[in-house]
Amino acid sequence: MVVRTILPIPMLALIFIVPMLGQQVQEEFIGIGNSLYDLGKYDEAIRAYDKATQLNPERPEAWYNKGIIFQGLGHTEGAEEAFTKASELGYVDLEIVKQEMARAWNNKGLGFYGEGNYNEAIQAYSKAIELDPDLAAVWNNKGAALDDLGMHEEAIQAYDRAIELDPNLAETWRNKGSILSEDSMYDEAIKAYDKAIQIDPKYASAWNNKGIILKIIGLTKEAEAAFLKAKELGYTDSPTLSQKAAKDWFSKGVAFHDSDKYEAAIRAYDKAIELDPNLAEAWNNKGSVLGEQGKNDAAIQSYNKAIEIDPTLGEARKNKNAILEAQYLNNQM
Repeated sequence: MVVRTILPIPMLALIFIVPMLGQQVQEEFIGIGNSLYDLGKYDEAIRAYDKATQLNPERPEAWYNKGIIFQGLGHTEGAEEAFTKASELGYVDLEIVKQEMARAWNNKGLGFYGEGNYNEAIQAYSKAIELDPDLAAVWNNKGAALDDLGMHEEAIQAYDRAIELDPNLAETWRNKGSILSEDSMYDEAIKAYDKAIQIDPKYASAWNNKGIILKIIGLTKEAEAAFLKAKELGYTDSPTLSQKAAKDWFSKGVAFHDSDKYEAAIRAYDKAIELDPNLAEAWNNKGSVLGEQGKNDAAIQSYNKAIEIDPTLGEARKNKNAILEAQYLNNQM
């Protein structure tokens, strides 16, 4: 979610110089908050927006931007307060508030899910759906939590609703295929994987999962072709169950990271590392999250581990060097 652009303030007559200065200070705090938001420094951004609203409680953009941060963090109470205030000041209507709060509850659910608290995640997703029943991604997320609790029938229903809302969610088709395969509904599982691949031909895990089912039903040649395609797309060749699970947790970490859910991302990467300590990409990505949180020493340790495991992992070296260069420049100032 992009923070709204602040509209320019008209020039005032000289006789209004004192109010104008007060308004300029408000603008400065809002601008600082926006910059901190872009840097991922959310606590500091909230404090800047708070300064603006302390100077003038009727600055709706400050309330709205503050709500956006709370939404992204899954802090539903803070988001509701901020969005409601922005709505009362005429910045957004109540329908927008409901939509934004649905996203806040979804993000809260992602946090619970990353902690392995699937029941709490389902409750949060259900709240999001209550506020905005047309968010396909939330139905998909609810399905994943239900799946992890072994509630296959309910998970399929959630996935079907997500597909009804957005037929082009490749992840949902793959997730549905996984449940169908676990329930030995192999023909239906293959159809689901084929749909995921049709939407995203480079979906490596869908190719791999399809290969597993083809092998189970005795279509060895077709299975080998699917496994080969998965391998060409970067899927690990013949991984152990532990390695498969590590890859799944790594993928969850990437999703959390992309959603700026840093703590949940670190937990997911740590779980991947626990299952496969030699997964260099997980060490590298963990370092990236730590770096974005300003935890540079811990980030460098993580990058060092990635490089130790895979000396050819240029991304880890580049990320590490970027931190060292920034530290050097800061020390020169």
